[in-house]
Amino acid sequence: MVLLTGAVYSQCNKNNWEYYYPDRMQDCNLAGADLKGADLEWAFLKSANLSGSNLKGLNLSGAYLQMADFTGTNLTGANLENADFSRANLKGADLKGSICYGTNFSEADLKGADLEWAFLKRANLNGTNLRGADLTGVISGEIKGTPKSLPDGWSLIGGVLVNKRESIKDESKDVEN
Repeated sequence: MVLLTGAVYSQCNKNNWEYYYPDRMQDCNLAGADLKGADLEWAFLKSANLSGSNLKGLNLSGAYLQMADFTGTNLTGANLENADFSRANLKGADLKGSICYGTNFSEADLKGADLEWAFLKRANLNGTNLRGADLTGVISGEIKGTPKSLPDGWSLIGGVLVNKRESIKDESKDVEN
């Protein structure tokens, strides 16, 4: 496990983060950083600022990201398996096609986030704000907890995210045929 913690390291930023990794990066300011494809498996980035960063294809599996800021961050295709995003800010983040198996999003803010084709099996969505999020094609099942809010037309039924509007369209197609 990589432990990246301690206010002492608040000097950590996008120009010198590798110096602090794999040591302590709590509160690290990586806003706007281009870490595309990096491997931060098991990283401890509690309360770090990664807003507006390019983390496309990044490996953050098992990472501790509690209360971190990912506002507007590109996490397209990232491996977020078993990562802890509890109470993190992911407003407007792009998680298109990301792997979120067992990921903890409890009390996280994903308002307006793009989760198109994301893999959310066994994710914890307890208290999560998903208002305005794009859940098109999301793969879910065994979801834990109850989200604070879901996008219009979506429900959580038996641990699966269901688009009621699409279900109604599919049923009407069957009736027409």
